[in-house]
Amino acid sequence: MITATSPIERVVLTHLQIPLKESFRISGGEVAIKDAILVTVETSSGIGHGESSPMAASFGYSSDTPDGCWDDLRNIIAPSLIGRTINSTAEIAALASTWTGSRFAAAGAENALWDLLGQAHHATIAQMLGAIDEQIRLGVQSGLAVGLYDSIVELLKTIETHLAEGYRRVKIKIKPGSDIELVRAVRQHFGEIPLMVDGNGAYTAAHIDVFRVLDEFDLLMLEQPMKASDLDGLARLQEAVSTPVCLDETAETHELTAEAIRRRACRIVNLKIQRVGGLGPARAIHDLCYQQGIA
Repeated sequence: MITATSPIERVVLTHLQIPLKESFRISGGEVAIKDAILVTVETSSGIGHGESSPMAASFGYSSDTPDGCWDDLRNIIAPSLIGRTINSTAEIAALASTWTGSRFAAAGAENALWDLLGQAHHATIAQMLGAIDEQIRLGVQSGLAVGLYDSIVELLKTIETHLAEGYRRVKIKIKPGSDIELVRAVRQHFGEIPLMVDGNGAYTAAHIDVFRVLDEFDLLMLEQPMKASDLDGLARLQEAVSTPVCLDETAETHELTAEAIRRRACRIVNLKIQRVGGLGPARAIHDLCYQQGIA
């Protein structure tokens, strides 16, 4: 028997701005505040929670900004929810397909609807996604991303602090001119720690020789070295190095991800719920990657 939610009576939006302990810098910019727009969907029998997590425009990470997401949620998405009942994740997907504008905004509302539906079905989000295991396996290693610093000494001190906190994998941000020596220093100082680099699209095919050198440092992956749209350059790079190329900014839609895989532009996809617009689109891209042997 299909269990629907009660009609949605109210949508509450809350914009939080949380100061970071220190600024986070990448090749495209810098951010000192974490923006979050909490999306609360209320019915007579339950409350669903979601979050839209856009980055400030100064960060240069995405065209989806806090102000833009707020406007989309307030003017487009929230009005479309009032009075609706939700019967299935397929119904959520159909509704989300009518929302124009920011995928980050869509993700916040879509997550809240999944939460609401899960409560109606007495199911966890993991179960709704199709998870088989009920517990995380022992031995899963946590990692973190480390931004750009003014000096290698600062970078090494930051990594050392995080390793002491229990993190076991490290991803460092790089940009043209701040890459080979950074990786060499980290490798020499910390030995064989699992290490990745992320260019956030700052490189071009003219930098392939840089990545040939980085290829010698036994990295887990090269994340988004070139612009999201540069599939030819990414494919050339993946052919030139043994280290897996990982896509982040490129993996924005199912269609773009499928095209990147078809062109052999990657071996890994960093799948982000916010970027793709929610749990439903993320699951579809996950299934595509699984079928194609992409990690």
